[in-house]
Amino acid sequence: MNENTTLKDKLDELFLQDPQLADYPIEVVNNNGFVTLTGEVPTRELSDAAEKLARETDSVITLINEIVINREAVKTIKRQLPTIPAR
Repeated sequence: MNENTTLKDKLDELFLQDPQLADYPIEVVNNNGFVTLTGEVPTRELSDAAEKLARETDSVITLINEIVINREAVKTIKRQLPTIPAR
């Protein structure tokens, strides 16, 4: 697994573990520590919470928060990380 995938997976897992953020589709794009967050959440507080989690994560060099505040944003079905078959 390369470094870009590892950091993306780590951030995806942090968002899934956060009870406020788990149900919103926040996408992570990582390019060697330069991370961009996208998606929609209903409040600025949720966007800020996602940004804070990402900024506090090791290996994040620069963060761009492009999460859209949309009062009509709806929760998704609980997202799950893909399962990797055991070898």
